[in-house]
Amino acid sequence: MRTSTIKMVIITKNLDTDDRLIKEVETIGAPSGDTRVLAVERDHPKGRKGVLGSGAAFHSCSDTFRPLFRPGRGIVFKAGETLLKFMVRDITDRRDVLWIHDPALLPYVQWALLLRKAGWVKKVIWDLHELPPASRLQGRWIEVTRKVLQQLDVVVVTNAWRLSYIEEKLGVSLPHAVILENYPSRCAIEKPVEALPETLSDWLKGRAYFILQGGASADRHYPTVVKACMEMNLPVVVVGKPGEVYDENLIYNTGWIPQEDVYTYIDHAAGSLIFYDQRDPNAWYCSPNRLFQAIGRGCPVLTGNNPPLKSVVEESGAGVAADTDGADTAAVKQAITQFLKAQETYRQRAAASRHRYIWEGQTQKLSEQLAGLRG
Repeated sequence: MRTSTIKMVIITKNLDTDDRLIKEVETIGAPSGDTRVLAVERDHPKGRKGVLGSGAAFHSCSDTFRPLFRPGRGIVFKAGETLLKFMVRDITDRRDVLWIHDPALLPYVQWALLLRKAGWVKKVIWDLHELPPASRLQGRWIEVTRKVLQQLDVVVVTNAWRLSYIEEKLGVSLPHAVILENYPSRCAIEKPVEALPETLSDWLKGRAYFILQGGASADRHYPTVVKACMEMNLPVVVVGKPGEVYDENLIYNTGWIPQEDVYTYIDHAAGSLIFYDQRDPNAWYCSPNRLFQAIGRGCPVLTGNNPPLKSVVEESGAGVAADTDGADTAAVKQAITQFLKAQETYRQRAAASRHRYIWEGQTQKLSEQLAGLRG
């Protein structure tokens, strides 16, 4: 029987650093040459072609309008250009399976379903690694989104909480959903430990520090979490988007760094701080890769009380879940105090759980649930 050909379709910052896409491509067997990637990359608005490290060929479309408009502006032009170019490529580069990644690509998913109806493609998969925009889960869009999800061959989500949220908001059951958690790959958690950069070592002067991955994002309670650490005289290394340095002696911004370099900062940290704002469902029901990256490297975690985070902390015993999502500085300080009293115990439990949350542990489940995908 002929092996099915697959096209991954995605809007991303950079294909070379899109960890989830790379792992999915590797899992379904890109080296055989049967998987291709069609993309728009914000880092490459002029477009490009090439081959990913996994062996999958990719075509990144030019993005003429996006650089001309500020974020949130010119949506009709930007979305229209992307949709048209993706549609043209579907006709000129026919594949059996369309695996669509961006949760905002609802119109393109509808197009893909029309292609399936016409017999041009065999299967359509929508990878909702983020929740659909709030506007698509309310008002007149509810019926549209519900019908699309029900017609798909497979819906991919990152955890059971997000799946339940979607089903509840839309009043629908999605038995064809597959859960693929944001676990790191085995090679990532087994990467050799490297020394900290000399500039950071000089700044620390032998002090222990907490790592705050993801930078000073608004939905991660940067001000309150950092304030709690400063009031306890605890250094914080912020990896990613720089935030306000309230105290140069206690806050260190690394700025943006390559994904593979993040592990160095994790390896030497006393713990990883992971908080998400409960007011945003996409954040509240997030089970981020930084959580599993930390535990995978044997680094204990201190998280908010978001259901996915709290569940992993309780399951692994690898840290403390605060009695707040991060908005309450006093509650964060209380959790830090609890963490410091038994940090070696939490580190031992994290080390014992290093191979508990790895991507390869899901490959068998993926193969079973997508049995009809290849062939």
